[in-house]
Amino acid sequence: MKLTYTVNSKDISIKQILKEKYEMSENLIVKLKKEKRIVLNSNSVYINHKIISGDILSIDLDFLENSEGIVPNKAIKFN
Repeated sequence: MKLTYTVNSKDISIKQILKEKYEMSENLIVKLKKEKRIVLNSNSVYINHKIISGDILSIDLDFLENSEGIVPNKAIKFN
């Protein structure tokens, strides 16, 4: 899934948009940035970069998670 967001305001950082608009966790944001899946106007940028009105932010969420090291918790009941 790919998210595209056209900026309508200014003086807000990419990180703020990801946290406030899309409710992404800090860990997910770091992972997306490390894998260069966050781009602004087709360019990779720092997540603290301030954006301006008219900028286009794209986030690529198509990736597989590595499940190594995950310990199942049998106490959690799923219906």
